[in-house]
Amino acid sequence: MMRSVCLAALVGLGGCVIDSDVGELDLDLSKRRLVVDTADWELTDDGAIPAVDCTDQPKVCNNQVAMWCGADELCEATCGGETCEVNVLVALWDTVNLAQEKTDLSQLEGEPLVSVTIDRVTFAVSENTLSVPSPALTVSVAPAGVMSVAGGGAEVVGTIPALEAGETVADAAIELNANGQTVLARRMLEYQTPFNLVLGTTVQLRAGDPVPSGRLVTDIKVKAHANTGL
Repeated sequence: MMRSVCLAALVGLGGCVIDSDVGELDLDLSKRRLVVDTADWELTDDGAIPAVDCTDQPKVCNNQVAMWCGADELCEATCGGETCEVNVLVALWDTVNLAQEKTDLSQLEGEPLVSVTIDRVTFAVSENTLSVPSPALTVSVAPAGVMSVAGGGAEVVGTIPALEAGETVADAAIELNANGQTVLARRMLEYQTPFNLVLGTTVQLRAGDPVPSGRLVTDIKVKAHANTGL
């Protein structure tokens, strides 16, 4: 039985021939639902971000960030020239454990997959009550335990584009990076090692900007298959 992993095929270099007898296995991921909810940010009840002069005292922004954002682990304030601005970190994740989720993998008895092919990566937005446009959202994969797109070992797969306030999406392809399929396939190839699917961005709020409210519910789907060598 053939067990060599075609790394050349994964990175698009060609030159690797797989036996026609190699078995194919559905490796589609179940829908991963991630919710951007402004309630988690505990923003001020003021209608707009207040203008705080920081021209002569840049550190005043850090001292007052709690006035604008109660979730201090998500927020930081900096002096944006003359007035303070608040940056809110959006970091959402879901753990993928293929060995548990895809019971057909048990037939391999711990043996490696020959290769993984990513057929399609899509997203849908079923609910969008955000009062402001949403920025583009970065989609990454990372080791289990890494929960932000900037965390150690995180690799970008692609981007969910910016959306207007209230805009929903029935089904659309994620804008993949040039090596996005390779990055995701490499994680899924190691099917016995759980990994995180991470969604992230930074929301920048400047003086006078309306305080965001509402939430955005997005579902990410991955259609993939594997060659098992069986």
